Amino acid sequence: MQFFAPIVAAAPITASPTPTPAATPVESPTPAATPPVTLAGIYLGEDIGAALRGMPLMYSPSQHGVSPDPDKVQEISIDLGPGGHMYLFYDTVVRQINIIARNRDQFDQTDPYGVAIGDSQARLTQLRGTPALVNDQGFWFYVFEGKIRWIYQFLDGRVVQISVDDLIGHP
Repeated sequence: MQFFAPIVAAAPITASPTPTPAATPVESPTPAATPPVTLAGIYLGEDIGAALRGMPLMYSPSQHGVSPDPDKVQEISIDLGPGGHMYLFYDTVVRQINIIARNRDQFDQTDPYGVAIGDSQARLTQLRGTPALVNDQGFWFYVFEGKIRWIYQFLDGRVVQISVDDLIGHP
C-alpha cells in the first residue's frame, strides 16, 4: 500500500525578480550521547594503577600498594575530604566505584547523568526515570544495557551514596 500526500491548491507560481537560495539540507537529529561510565573522575574498566595515580589512599590491600589479581576482586578506600569517601573494587581494572557522603552539605559529587549527592528522589526520577528496582534499605537500581548497574542510596529522602559497577554476571 502506498501513501500519498493530499494535493492542496496553491496560488499560481510567478517569476520572482530575485533568485531564491537553494534549500539547505536538514541533518537528521543524532541520538543523545550516552554518558561515560565514570564517577568521581574514575572510569569503569580503567587500569587500577592508572585510576589511583595521585589519589590519597587510606587503605591499601598490601604493604606495597595495589596488587592486581585477575582471579580476585579487591577493595581500596580513598578519602575524598571531610564530606565523603570512595571505595573502588577491582581485579586488574576498576569494576565498581562507590562514593558515600559523610556530610552531604560538604560533598560535591555528581554522576554523568547530573544526579548529585543530596538530590531528592524526585530529582533522581526526573534525571534517570523509573528505577528497575527499589529495595527496602533505600537503594534505587538502574541497569544500563543489561551490564552496567547504577545504584543510588537514600537517607532521609536524599541521595547519600552513588555506585556504578559492571559486576553483573561476574562470579
